[in-house]
Amino acid sequence: MRRCEPVTHRRTASRISGTLLSLGCTAALLAGCTIPTAEERASGPEGTASSSAIHPPKPGVPKGQGPATISDQQANALQQQWQRLISQYPDASLSMTLLPVGARHGTAPLELGFAPHLAGAETLRVPIALAAVQKSGGNGDVGGDLITALNANDARATARLWTSLGTDEQAAKATMQALRQAGDSATKVRKTEPLRSEWLPANQVRFAAGLACLPAAEYIRSAMAAANPDQQFGFANYDQAQISNGWVTVQGATTVRQMVILDVGGPGFVALSVTARAKDGKKESAQVLLTRIAQWMMHQLRSVPAGRCP
Repeated sequence: MRRCEPVTHRRTASRISGTLLSLGCTAALLAGCTIPTAEERASGPEGTASSSAIHPPKPGVPKGQGPATISDQQANALQQQWQRLISQYPDASLSMTLLPVGARHGTAPLELGFAPHLAGAETLRVPIALAAVQKSGGNGDVGGDLITALNANDARATARLWTSLGTDEQAAKATMQALRQAGDSATKVRKTEPLRSEWLPANQVRFAAGLACLPAAEYIRSAMAAANPDQQFGFANYDQAQISNGWVTVQGATTVRQMVILDVGGPGFVALSVTARAKDGKKESAQVLLTRIAQWMMHQLRSVPAGRCP
C-alpha cells in the first residue's frame, strides 16, 4: 500500500543549492534524463523512495505509452470525495484544478470547487525564472537568484531575474514565451508589477504539466523541489511534489496558492493548482487549510488522473 504520510527529510534549498549553482554549464542544462516515479525509486538499489544524498537535477518525467486523459469515473470519484472534504470547512474557500502530465491535446482541466480569478503572485516567478534561464544560455549568473526566488519567494531575486530579461516590455514578452512554451497559450504578463498578472488555475496547470516535460526546465523543477523551512506547508510536506507558493490579499483576506507537479506513482504525474482562503482571512490559517487539502489528495491517488511526457 502506498504510504501517504509526509516524509521528514524533504530536500531543502541549502542542500540542493550547490547543484543548482552549476547553472553555467549549458550541456548540463540541456541534458536529457528522466525522473523515476515514486514506485520506481522505491524498487531501486537502496530500496527507499528518497535519500538524504544530493542528486543532480533531472529534466522531466519519463515518457508514457500515450496521451493521458481524465475519465468520467476519475472525475466523479474526485468530485464526490471533494464534497466530503469541503463540507468540513463550510466557511472556507477551497479549490483544486488538475491536469495529468502528457494529457491529450485539448483536454480540459478538472476543477474542484470554485477556481478563483487571482493574480499569479509569487507563482509567476516560475515562468520568469524559466525565461531567465533560457536567456542565459547556461552561461548567465542566474543560479543564486533562481534558488532564492523559487525557494524563498524573494522579491529582490525575482526582480533581478526580471531585469536580466531586458526592458519591462522585453521581460514581459520573454515570460509569456516561456508560458507558451510550456503550454499556457492564454496568460498575459503585465509590463509593470508582473506578479500581479492574472493567472487562472486552468492555465496554470497547463503550464505546470508542460513544465514537467521541458528538458531546459530541470533546474527550475529542482528548485521547486527544495523548499525553505518557512515554505513547508501544503504539498511541500511530500517528497514526491515540486511546488511554488503564492499569496494574494484582497480586501484584507489572504488566499494561499500552490502550483504543484505531483508524482502519484505508477500512473505518472499530475499538475495541480490549489487555493485556500480561511474564514478569518489570515495567511497562516489558509496555509493550514492547504495542508489539509494535500493530506486529502494523498489519500485519493487511486482516483487521480496522471500521465507521462509524450
